[in-house]
Amino acid sequence: MGIQFEINRKDLRQSRWKQTSSKILQEGDIEIAIDKFGFTANNITYANLGDSFGYWNFFPAEESPDIWGIIPTWGFGTVIESVNSGIQKGERFYGYFPTASHLILKPGKVRPTGFSDIVEHRVKLPTAYNFYYNLSKDDFYSKESEDYQAIFRPLFTTSFLLDEYLIDNNLFGAKDVLITSASSKTAIALAFLMKERREKENLSFKIHALTSVRNLDWVQSLGYYDTVRLYDQISSLEKSDICVVDFSGNEKVQRENKDYFGSFHKHLCLVGIVHWEDQAENPDTSGGVLFFAPTQIKKKSKEWGLANFQEKLLNSFQKFFISSKPWLKINQSEMKSSIENVYLETLEGKISAEMGPILINS
Repeated sequence: MGIQFEINRKDLRQSRWKQTSSKILQEGDIEIAIDKFGFTANNITYANLGDSFGYWNFFPAEESPDIWGIIPTWGFGTVIESVNSGIQKGERFYGYFPTASHLILKPGKVRPTGFSDIVEHRVKLPTAYNFYYNLSKDDFYSKESEDYQAIFRPLFTTSFLLDEYLIDNNLFGAKDVLITSASSKTAIALAFLMKERREKENLSFKIHALTSVRNLDWVQSLGYYDTVRLYDQISSLEKSDICVVDFSGNEKVQRENKDYFGSFHKHLCLVGIVHWEDQAENPDTSGGVLFFAPTQIKKKSKEWGLANFQEKLLNSFQKFFISSKPWLKINQSEMKSSIENVYLETLEGKISAEMGPILINS
């Protein structure tokens, strides 16, 4: 018997706790006790795009799944029961988990590095979300960075892929980049990567940022952006051919940027939905192109080879880990007593940008 935290799919402010029924494992199954997971604005995006991108389908609610949904998270879990000869009780894995205490998985081919879950309702979903990494063979993993990875590993992977996507497309003909919701963690990682690339490859583009009054000084202090402006200071930016990377999902901001830059506005790349209540009802109607990380994973893995892809990602991640350690503040709390508050504060944008919430099952 376990518990899970569920969200009303039509009213994101409404939530409930549900006990889960005990299940007898079938041959090949394993049961994982979810140890901990990170929770950021990225999880709000999963909820907000749950219908259009199928995020509600990964971990459907047992009761009224058309009304209630379970937000996916990234974190760590320990095998507490196994009827799979390739996986032993006590082994730990990193991967995609529900906001819950337990999860039953059906591993496909088990490799030393991990396995893909092949349970029927998830097997047709993007494979990037279905692989579970065995920590004993995971090059990314270290005990020191465990909490950090729960926060940043999925976000940084998106940023890494996005950086490659923008460069592959030559910034869509732009000379500079403008990043909205510049205090969001995925935006910060992208700015770090683009600055690193610019220095390494002797490129000349500038990295501009838009943020809120509350986060202005902190975003400036990071040193990843060339210029940082408030949303209502867009007119203070020099007009140049611009590629806008939008993490806000705020249609008003998108429109104001287009109006100001006019013919200089070369591309709008839609990534996250931080300002979730201000998003367009259909994000793809705003004139932008929605970035979907799993598509880019397939492209770069084919282009570089999977081993080379993982090596490049790991090397970049380690550099960012060192760079961000001084400013990221990990905040651990117990899942059952804290997740509702953490969820609502994240939903309302009240979590400080430098905070990294970790929910622990005790």
